[in-house]
Parts: sequence; structure tokens; C-alpha cells
Amino acid sequence: MSERQGGMRRSFLLLFACLIGTLLAPAVAAAGPTIVSLTFDDGTADQYTTRTALAQNSLHATFFVNSNLIGSSSSFMTWDQLSGLSADGNEITGHTLDHVDLTSVSTTEATRQVCDDRQALISRGFSVTDFAYPYGASNSTVESIVRGCGYKSARRAWGLCTVGLMPPNCNDVVAEPVPPRNTWGIASAGVHAVNTLADIEGAVTRAENAGGGWVVLLFHHVCDGCDPVNGNSVSPAIFSAFTDWLAPRLASRTYVRTMSDVMGDTTPPTSSIACNGSSCSGWFSQPVSVSLSATDTGTAVTAIRYTTDGSDPTAASALYTGPFTISATATVKYRAWDMAGNVETTKSQLLQFDSAPPVSSITCNSTVCSSSAYAAPVSVSLSATDTGGSGGVQIHYETNGSDPTIFSPLYVASFTVSTTTTVKYRAWDSAGNAEATNSQLIQISTAPPDTTAPTSTIACNGAACTSGWYAPSVSVSLSASDPDDAVAAIRYTRDGSDPTSSSTLYSGAFGVSTTTTVKYRAWDSVGNVEATKSQLIQVDTVAPTVSITSPVNGATVTGNIKIIATVADAQTGVASVAYYVDGVLLGTLTSSPWQIPWNTKRASSGQHVLTAVATDRAGNRTTSAAVTVTVR
Repeated sequence: MSERQGGMRRSFLLLFACLIGTLLAPAVAAAGPTIVSLTFDDGTADQYTTRTALAQNSLHATFFVNSNLIGSSSSFMTWDQLSGLSADGNEITGHTLDHVDLTSVSTTEATRQVCDDRQALISRGFSVTDFAYPYGASNSTVESIVRGCGYKSARRAWGLCTVGLMPPNCNDVVAEPVPPRNTWGIASAGVHAVNTLADIEGAVTRAENAGGGWVVLLFHHVCDGCDPVNGNSVSPAIFSAFTDWLAPRLASRTYVRTMSDVMGDTTPPTSSIACNGSSCSGWFSQPVSVSLSATDTGTAVTAIRYTTDGSDPTAASALYTGPFTISATATVKYRAWDMAGNVETTKSQLLQFDSAPPVSSITCNSTVCSSSAYAAPVSVSLSATDTGGSGGVQIHYETNGSDPTIFSPLYVASFTVSTTTTVKYRAWDSAGNAEATNSQLIQISTAPPDTTAPTSTIACNGAACTSGWYAPSVSVSLSASDPDDAVAAIRYTRDGSDPTSSSTLYSGAFGVSTTTTVKYRAWDSVGNVEATKSQLIQVDTVAPTVSITSPVNGATVTGNIKIIATVADAQTGVASVAYYVDGVLLGTLTSSPWQIPWNTKRASSGQHVLTAVATDRAGNRTTSAAVTVTVR
């Protein structure tokens, strides 16, 4: 089944193709990637031996098979073998039912050969999109049939520079462009038994040297001397060596793709960005080396273009050829194009620069550090601000006299300095900017530390508070003394809680009008604080009750009688009851029974008004209702 069995008709076509190729050669000479497609015609059994070499080098090929011949004899592969090749990632696609010259049969038969063959392969689970003309024979009618049967492309058996020839000895093109010049007549170059490994490698390198493009290689038999008549074979050893040679070239702008990879490529490439060889996130303080890269699974990446002015890249934007430097905040936008003309959506990366170091400061006991000596350990606090925008400020410090580095202690909270010390500190921001080292001498006096808390006292109405009862309102005063005469504050509460440094500060006497527990304590200037003290101050706010029950109002009395009062007090108790006749004190009782004698013979005849005044132990007083009697 020779690709050269087309006779004079083929000779003419070859001559014509050479002429067209010569005219178009400059179009594919532009710098770009090279794609190699390994294609096999006819599905012969010996082609299955390529499976190992392809898999070992992670290469994929296209097998154009005749479905009626598959499994028909030992000369052809089986369906299971084709399924195995397909599972490896190889393309299995159409070559007619019986390998007939489509230009020599009727339109009906040609249609049956093409369409039924495709359906037979589809029914076996293969994705069938690319066709190869048996013997490379085609015309406009055949091309129309292939299109009508659902194919997306067709490959002929000639059109590229003959394997073994190198320019300028070859008048034909060394590679197809992508997309190809004719989707229904994709050019190829056949490999024959006479070709050496160097010849086949040369078919690739001549395209690489000419600026890249698509090199479609056509193989038939894979055997040693199995096709002596036509010579359409390649030695298994040569093919294996060729795949070994191809594999490492995949890293240098030469790729191996199936026909469907190239002709069915509708997926744009994927690009990525790196800054100084790593992630571009975060902030930078120095100029950054920006690099771009891209991958493509269908054809190959032809260009990455980028901008730094905020606009979206177009085909006229800067072409990425190597790392470039960004020195100020900018947005890099970039996107990649592939050989099939697919272009990805624009990607964007903001590069932020901050060259201003942060500024840190120090405080001692929450205020400006003193140049004088402290009498007690000092609480040291550090803080910093960042003006460059990157934030993420960290402060590192040392207390051993050395300058801080990023490996020095990280400041996270206030720390205590107990002896004379030089604190050195500096701040870093997220961009890596660091301020110059700051230094603060903190001197601590060598005198014995004051560890004695002050002592406080309480007074009620100017005297020592008692456990008794008071009438409202009680004037409460607090005072404190300290061995070092360094009382800083007295704080107190009236809600039952222990005083803290945020409780009410005593500044003068205060009144207590209801029963209250006053808790209080004193602080000195170096932070010593006494234990909480407590004083219950009982305040009686309810006056006693009193009423004269005998004689009754309106009564007539004569001789010696008793004035009787009913008296009660709910809290402190009754201290005394004073009895009055017409406003004149008759007498005072300090205990029950609450009754006092009255000799009416000493009173004038007529009406008299009796009252009683009860006083409780807190000093609260109540006057009874008046009782009017008539003395006879």
C-alpha cells in the first residue's frame, strides 16, 4: 500500500505542491515552535510495536486505520490493540473501510468508504475527527465527501520536503503552518526504509532552523525489510531511537502532537508569572525581575505579550523574550497565544513597592523614658508605624548591647527591665525595609526597692467608724500613710467589689445616706498596693412611730392620771420618749413602759394639748398626733 501508487497524476500534484511550497516558504520561516506529528497509515500489525517506544517517551501518535481490515488477518492490528493504543493517548481515526483510491470509485462508493468507516470507528468508542486519503489521492469531490462525513481535516501523503533532503536541495516546504494552508490537504513527508535516523531527525531540525511549523511524518510498516517492493517501512530500532531523540526536545520549543491535537485545538494556552523566581504576592522594596511562562496542550505557545501601563495586551503589545525589571508599583497584564490562534483572557498581577522603612518608638511605664534613674523595675513598651504602605510591621529588640536582627526577640508585649540596661530596637515592614537601630538607656537605682504598701484608714463624721448605727447622712473620709511618703492614690468602692486601679479615686470626704459597705485601699508611687479594707456603715433612715393611747382625744380628766404612749422602731430601737403638755416638757422616759404620771390638780381647768416625741438610737425623731383633754 504505497503512497507513491498515484502514477502520473501524483507526479503532477507533487510538482504543483513544490511550486506552491516554494512560494509560501517565507510564511513559515518566522521564529516559532515546531510541532511534529507521527502518523501511521493502514493499521498494519507491525505498527503495534511502536506502543512501547511511544509510551516510554510520553509521546502520542495518530493511527489512520481501515476498519474493515482491522482484525481481518495477522497482517493487521486487532481492535483490542487499537483500544490499548487509544488508552495510552494515541489518536485512532479514519482511512476508509478498505483502503481504496477514492478518486477511482463512484461518489456513492467513496461516500460509503469514508462515512461507514468513520461510524465503525465511532461505534468502537474512538473520537474520529481527522482523515488520511489512501494513496494520498484526493480531488474536490473527495474533499467534499470527507467534510460531509463529519471530519475536521484530511492529510495527504506528500507535500513536505522529502525526508533525507536538506535545504537548499529541497524545493518543497519543510513544515506546514498552523493552521495549515489547506485543511483538506495537509502536507506530510513519508519515511522509507532507505532513510537513516539522521534523515528522520533532519526532517525536524530543518523545520526548527527555518523558524518552526508543523512537520507531519508518515509511517507505514515498522519492521526490518518487510516491504521490499515499495520500501514503505522503518526499522523498529530506528523508530525507537528517533523517539528517544525527540523526547528531550520537548523542552526546547519542539513538541509532539497528534493530528487532532493540532486541528482540534480550541483551548487557549495558560500563562503564569513569577517575581525573582517565586511568587509575586506581597510587597517589594527592591527592583523585581519578572518572568512569564506559558503551556499549551493542543498546539504550542507562539507568544506571550504583556503591558505595564494598565492596558490589556494585544498582538501589538510587547513580546516577552526574557525576564524584565519592574522598579515601581505597577500592574503587569499578560496573555499567551498558541499556533492555532487561540488566545487566553488577560491575566493581571499587581506588583507593589514600598521603599520607606517603618519608624519605631519606646515608652517606660507608659510614658516617655526618663534620663534619670528609676527607683523600681520599669515596664518597657515598643511601637511602630509604617508610612510606605506595606504594613505588617514587626519590631525586634536586644537587651545585651548588640544590634537587633530579624533573629532577635520579636516584640509582642511589654517587658520589664529590672537593672540598668540599654534597649536596642528596630522595625521591619512586609516589604523587608528596616529602620536604623534605635537605642534607649534605662537606669535603675541601686537603692533597696520599696516593697512596703501604704496603710489607709477610714473615719465617719470625723471620728473612727463604729459598728453602730448612724443617722443620715454620714460624712466618710479616707487617709493613708506610706513609709516613703509616696502615697499615690486611695481608691474605693461602695458596691461591694474590691477596688482596682480603675475604681473611684478618693479626692475628699463623701456622704453615705444608706447602709453601705465601703471598701478601700491605697497605692504608692512604685506600685505597691495594700490589701483591700472594708467598713460597714449602718444608716437608719426610718424614724420611730409614736402615739398617745391614754387618755383619748376629747376625754375629761381629773386628779392624778397616766399619759400612756405606744412606741416602736424597726431598726435601732427606741432611745427615749418625751411627753409635753401644752408644749411644755412634762418628762422624758428612756425605757418602757412608756407611761408618765400627770397631776391634773396642778393644771388649770379647761382644755390642754398632750404630745409625745419618740427618738431612736440613730437620732431619728417622731412627734405623735396631739390629744386634747379637758381638766375639771
